[in-house]
Amino acid sequence: RVEPTRPLPRWEDDGHAVTLATRVVDLENGPVPAPGDGWDLVMVFRFLHRPLFGWLAEAVRPGGSLLYETFRTGQEVFGHPKHPRFLLRSGELSSAFPGWSVEAHEETAPKGGSLMSRYWLRRPL
Repeated sequence: RVEPTRPLPRWEDDGHAVTLATRVVDLENGPVPAPGDGWDLVMVFRFLHRPLFGWLAEAVRPGGSLLYETFRTGQEVFGHPKHPRFLLRSGELSSAFPGWSVEAHEETAPKGGSLMSRYWLRRPL
């Protein structure tokens, strides 16, 4: 299911304006729309659906960035998600995007849970 793009209000700061457009897409039950020309920045938060890795690789323009944050293995001890299908394994994301540079990587382990992996990957030119 794809809903039409909905424009958001323009944000202005120091004379620089940014216009964002959003799209609601069911990424797990498809069909996932073609990324077209792609984007300079794609962000994914608290979502892991491995079949989308190929689509994400196409969705980021050469030289663009992928910011990804999701639960990692070990989180099942502290709460949801518990199923390995929804938990990122160590090194998995960087190996899913071979040739991309890892600009930043962090694995959080706060007392009490929410074990997260955070990546900033850059697609080569």
